[in-house]
Amino acid sequence: MLFNVALQTAKGIKADDPRAGGQLPALTSIVFSVISLEAFLNEMTESAEDNATMDYESEVVGVFAHMMRDMESASLETKFIMSSWVLTGKSLSRAAQPFQDFASLITPRNQLVHFKPSEIVGGPIVNTEEINKKRLKKLESRNILAPAMYQGSWVYHATTKAVAEWSCKTASEMVADFAGKVPDGMWGTTVKGFASSFKMN
Repeated sequence: MLFNVALQTAKGIKADDPRAGGQLPALTSIVFSVISLEAFLNEMTESAEDNATMDYESEVVGVFAHMMRDMESASLETKFIMSSWVLTGKSLSRAAQPFQDFASLITPRNQLVHFKPSEIVGGPIVNTEEINKKRLKKLESRNILAPAMYQGSWVYHATTKAVAEWSCKTASEMVADFAGKVPDGMWGTTVKGFASSFKMN
């Protein structure tokens, strides 16, 4: 399972200091934590489609399935926000946990997956390294990056055992949050079954 790859990789990082930089396996945990969330939503969408027409299911299940199919090209953040709205009837607070950490996790993942040697900002070419370091600032308060006293690229600062474990924990909490919002029924049971495989143990 994808989440297990992220979790076992994080556990396998041998570092006396969890904030020691340059632990490259942490990149695997970052990327696979996000991929596992994408896969989870896809699986739950398929399951919702299979169960939506059943008499014992809440109408919400069908609404969720249709919405997710209509939003296939939407960002992962948007899918979770809209899922929360459909399942609870309430908007998801972007400032609340675990969504806040989730949004922070997406940043280094996108930097890795959508890497560009340079970016255009307001016309002139700006050094990507400086941009990426600025984007990591939202993680500084979590005390999981390599200390700023050490020189190195943004990758060096982001590749710590602490970041790897935080990535997995964030994915785990996002799935648990989602599972806590689903209605009772066969689909809800399926969701909670899948969610159990995202536990940090």
